[in-house]
Amino acid sequence: MFRSVIMRGIAVFVLVFSASAPALADGPFSVYAGPQFISQGTAQGLAGDIQGDVAVGYDFGPKTIVPVRARFDLDDAFGSSNGGRVGVVGIGASARLTTPLYAGLGFSVYNINVRESACATGFAPCGVSASGTGVGTSIFVGSKLFSVPGLGLAIEGSYKKIPTLDGVDPSSFGIGLRASL
Repeated sequence: MFRSVIMRGIAVFVLVFSASAPALADGPFSVYAGPQFISQGTAQGLAGDIQGDVAVGYDFGPKTIVPVRARFDLDDAFGSSNGGRVGVVGIGASARLTTPLYAGLGFSVYNINVRESACATGFAPCGVSASGTGVGTSIFVGSKLFSVPGLGLAIEGSYKKIPTLDGVDPSSFGIGLRASL
């Protein structure tokens, strides 16, 4: 009998907890951090194989029956290697599912900065800095790890197609953690 009462108590707790916990993508603010793996050789020579990536987002629009939310994004990827540097800052919007397993698509205006101080990468002439702006896209998928009222944590994978600047393509694959507040 005692065991039955405990089991019912656990079942009620799980039902109440899961009903009160928002889906991960339902928090209005989110913060993402993780590595980006650059896929093009010239960009790898300037930024290294791995760049740091930090992003913040703000979900907007009403919660509807359809589990889709729109989000404003601000994204910064950065890396340096061999005296060179590649920096990418993006401002855009995306839409994603709000279910525990989610997918999304985004469009951003990216500002790309490339600097080389060594001649070894083939970026000629040596010591040149370049800066440009263009529109890029991102595709991402994620899975909620846990969610409690006020906080959700997910693991998220992405591919960012970023415009090429002077032969340097900073497009990358990434994996990181997204916290929803």
